[in-house]
Amino acid sequence: SPLIKPTVGGRLATEFKRMEERHHYELPQILKIIAGRMPRVEDIFYEKTESGRTVLYFRMPNHSEPFPAHMVSEGTLRLFSHLLLFEDPMPVPLIGIDEPNAHLDDPQMQAFAYFAREHAREMGGSQFFVTTTQASLVDYMDPTEVWILYEDNDGVTKCCRALDELVFQNVDLNTVGPCWYTNFIFRKSF
Repeated sequence: SPLIKPTVGGRLATEFKRMEERHHYELPQILKIIAGRMPRVEDIFYEKTESGRTVLYFRMPNHSEPFPAHMVSEGTLRLFSHLLLFEDPMPVPLIGIDEPNAHLDDPQMQAFAYFAREHAREMGGSQFFVTTTQASLVDYMDPTEVWILYEDNDGVTKCCRALDELVFQNVDLNTVGPCWYTNFIFRKSF
């Protein structure tokens, strides 16, 4: 499918199984890369049960035993599912994610934004279509990467580039800082 929307639960299990089948030999290394990119995760690995099920484990700092996937936070699983897509050796051309920040804390949102950008910049990386209503996630994006959708007074949906809106407001782009959206655009009524 050219458009994948990762979610926790069954969709994550399906995506992990697909990665395991297609990239069996590379998967342990892929999991190490992902663990290195996730806040508060030291290691990710999986084991097969006697019944043939795959159990995914997350090792967290200051815990001697790893946690099975069903015992970690939904934010951790969501970030993992996004990063799993980013590390696919055969990436899809377009990844669509609605509200990727749902259940993500601030360090996880920052990691998502950074690694989505890195993946998109790689040769052969995917393009992204991300929708969110969360200003704090948008603050981690670059104004050149963001388009704002809004309804005008007649109920017609319009869009503008965030960078163009900053220029329109005569904002010095060298001084916008990490809260460019929250401080300059979020408060504006379109």
